[in-house]
Amino acid sequence: MINNFKKILFLFAHPDDETLGAGGTINNFNKCGKDVYVAISSTGINSRRNKLTKKKIQNDLKKLKNDTYEALNCLGVNKNKIFFGNFKDNENDSSTLLTLIQWVENLILKINPDTIFTHSKNCTNIDHKYLFNAAVVACRPLNKKKINLISSEIPSSTGYDGPAFQPNFYIELKKNDILNKIKAMQKYISEKRTYPHPRSPRSLEAYARVRGANSFNDYAEAFIIHQIFLNN
Repeated sequence: MINNFKKILFLFAHPDDETLGAGGTINNFNKCGKDVYVAISSTGINSRRNKLTKKKIQNDLKKLKNDTYEALNCLGVNKNKIFFGNFKDNENDSSTLLTLIQWVENLILKINPDTIFTHSKNCTNIDHKYLFNAAVVACRPLNKKKINLISSEIPSSTGYDGPAFQPNFYIELKKNDILNKIKAMQKYISEKRTYPHPRSPRSLEAYARVRGANSFNDYAEAFIIHQIFLNN
């Protein structure tokens, strides 16, 4: 089935979500020569730091964007294949859902992906839920446009609200994929954490080993398939 994934968009709400949810898969897909893009809808900074001066916020935004470039470089993603939105952090719902849908639709027109990885609908974070809803609408099959839609789990966010994450799709990974995922996460200076936080290096490796054991592999990342279109 993965052979049908040629041009893939990893669509996530905040800088670091793409690494936490699918960093090993991004690294693996790039190694395999697939055409990989990443889009981040939110600034990842505004609502958390709204007491800072405008200059400080702008400097922090620039730093976080640079951290994103460095993290994704660890996973093999070219800078020109990374896109940023400008939706407010933890306040995506302050914009209409239609606005977010249109942003996703414009990305689809620009990139023309055959597959999109995004968030789970059962995350605690409102931005994750909102982006999932937007992706579902933007990925409705229409004429010849048929986009595979797959959702990821985000350690420290998925499964705390509503049903637990129940994956039905696993991607086998090598140890180097996980090591690069951990290396990428460490580039996010403001977001990395120490054990026993779910974002810590030790915890991320444990997640990969558990999902590997779930699928009888050494390492894996787990996902939920929402729609798949296979070519004959």
